[in-house]
Amino acid sequence: MYQVSRSLIESRPDTRLVRLLSQARGHDGPIVVDRNGVVFEFALDYLRCGSIQLPRSNFIREMDFFGVSFDDASVIQDAFGADFFMLYKSKVVRLVRSRG
Repeated sequence: MYQVSRSLIESRPDTRLVRLLSQARGHDGPIVVDRNGVVFEFALDYLRCGSIQLPRSNFIREMDFFGVSFDDASVIQDAFGADFFMLYKSKVVRLVRSRG
């Protein structure tokens, strides 16, 4: 689960994230989005920083889903490539399972 500031989400007003936030007005609980949480973390980093390093295809798919436009030159292929990303993802999955 991620806690994200309203100002970060609203920094991109024409996105699905803003629409989800608008639909949840008056709702005190979390907003649940059934997407890849590991990749969503990178999407949030992009919103915070304006650039990101990870396998391009995963990032592009998530940005497309959330309706976030981006400068293609700002998506830099990680020097470690997809193998690094999959290793990172497997560590996160193990950590989540050990807590659950």
